[in-house]
Amino acid sequence: MVTHTICCTCGNILRVTDAAPGAKAVCSRCEKVWTVPDLPDPASPTPPPAGVRRVIVSRRPASSTGTVIFSLAVLGAIGLAVFFLMRAGSEKPTPGPNPIATAPQPPPALPPPDPPFQGRRDEGDAIRETVQKRAEDPPRRVMSNRDRQAELDLYIYRINTAGLVAAVLDLRGKKAEAASLRDSIGGFAAELDRFLVRVREEGQDPFVPDHILRDDVITHFDTNDFRKLDAAASEKVLVRFLAALRAGSRARVAVKRGTDFADLDIRYHQRPKELYVILQLASIVPGAYGPEVASGDRPEGAPPPPPEVTLPDALRVLADSFRRAPPADRARAAKGLRDGTEKARAPAVVFTGATYLAISDEAWDLKGEGADALQGYFDAVKIAEVEAFDKARHLAALADLRTRIPAVRAKSPNAEGLLLRFAAAHAADCGATEAEVTRAAEGLGLKRTADGKRW
Repeated sequence: MVTHTICCTCGNILRVTDAAPGAKAVCSRCEKVWTVPDLPDPASPTPPPAGVRRVIVSRRPASSTGTVIFSLAVLGAIGLAVFFLMRAGSEKPTPGPNPIATAPQPPPALPPPDPPFQGRRDEGDAIRETVQKRAEDPPRRVMSNRDRQAELDLYIYRINTAGLVAAVLDLRGKKAEAASLRDSIGGFAAELDRFLVRVREEGQDPFVPDHILRDDVITHFDTNDFRKLDAAASEKVLVRFLAALRAGSRARVAVKRGTDFADLDIRYHQRPKELYVILQLASIVPGAYGPEVASGDRPEGAPPPPPEVTLPDALRVLADSFRRAPPADRARAAKGLRDGTEKARAPAVVFTGATYLAISDEAWDLKGEGADALQGYFDAVKIAEVEAFDKARHLAALADLRTRIPAVRAKSPNAEGLLLRFAAAHAADCGATEAEVTRAAEGLGLKRTADGKRW
């Protein structure tokens, strides 16, 4: 069964079944007559005859809504892709570790700004700026021989300390004592010159820092202008510095040297005990002064200064390591012992205790076993009761020191020296015969002096 399909021009579709070629078919819609065409032979296809009319099939056009939606979706995708590409291009990638990267280079230096306008300046302003200027210190030049360098430092310490103490005496109005101390500066300077000649002959060229000369007049001390301070305030500044001398103490000092000025950098790399003799010329006790107070009288309502320490109280401070730790209490106890020496029943021991308290444990270099040995002696003999000692207790103290000194000799020579001083003081205060003292202090090597009063 063969079915022919004919599409009419009106859009109607005609289906003719088992119709012979050349048969007629009428459209049911427009009543147009159509002729059934001949079917081609599938075995030998031949082109249709020229006169045969081609069948045209027309289809209803599809809607354009889907095409518009598809176009909009494509445009939106393209826009999103462009947006993300632009955003990724604007962000800077985080640099990863670079094993061969060099250190970041600093930005190029800009030219210095113009200096600000400055008003009128006087001589005091220039000196004050010089004193306040603290540039980085170059490396200290020292000699290869440490003993020679220590000897050079000691000469400089003596000269500068004598100059500062002489200035204190001048401010107190003691011109004669100050002149005598300045004469000693000349002696120290002569010793320094001889020392320099000796070391230069040995082939060394030491660096000698500038120091106070005999006729120098101090005008500035750190930031203090002595020309604007009164004598009492200037003296306070110097005394506080001298009383607190230790390794590392430093001050910038401006002095008037003839018609010119000199800027000195006074430094103490160590604290020699020999300087105590110079400080005593002005009755300056190391560690006896606290932090510096601004110039002026004591504020109203402030408590009065503490009373003088009596001899028993000073002995209790000597015996107690906790009570002698504050520098001010230690200094007052030293003064109390020194003032009570003449009336004491054990003057030698009391004076030795005053000598010990007048210098700090740091200056004595008492550390570890040396400090423990000294405190152990104070506790064993009950040094606070030394005014009540009789001959037997003094000899017992000698016996205790006889066993204590050899044990500390190799560990702390300074503690050994102090304990030997106390041993000689007990021998002087006990009133025993030389044979009894020698027997009690066997091995210490004590001998009586020519005048028979000391050991």
